[in-house]
Amino acid sequence: MDKFDRFLDDVTTKTAEDSLVWKIASPMKYQEFIFNAPFAYQAFETQYNPAGAKAYQLVFVEKKSPSADDVLDIPGEVYDCELLVIERGTLVFTLNRNYVDADNLFRLASLLESKNTSAKELFSHFE
Repeated sequence: MDKFDRFLDDVTTKTAEDSLVWKIASPMKYQEFIFNAPFAYQAFETQYNPAGAKAYQLVFVEKKSPSADDVLDIPGEVYDCELLVIERGTLVFTLNRNYVDADNLFRLASLLESKNTSAKELFSHFE
């Protein structure tokens, strides 16, 4: 496990334990930092302060981009996500499938979806 995996594991663990509380954000707010920003459809943001170090803003971005099936040449979509690390308005790092296993990013995406308080509030009226 390298430093990128350990970082993502720490973020995921703290999210699961509610030490990191994410809120919905507009992907367009971060468009200058997002790779292929026009395909971003959802974002979450939080403050991250590892072990008393300076605070960073984390932005988790979900994207759907067009693709074609190489074999059948059928248009489709590819789901992807990235975790932006921002310090005082400057991008420090983008964590994506180039650095960590995509399944670990998707695990964090699933966790964020399950903890989405706005969606919980909406659906609580129908329980």
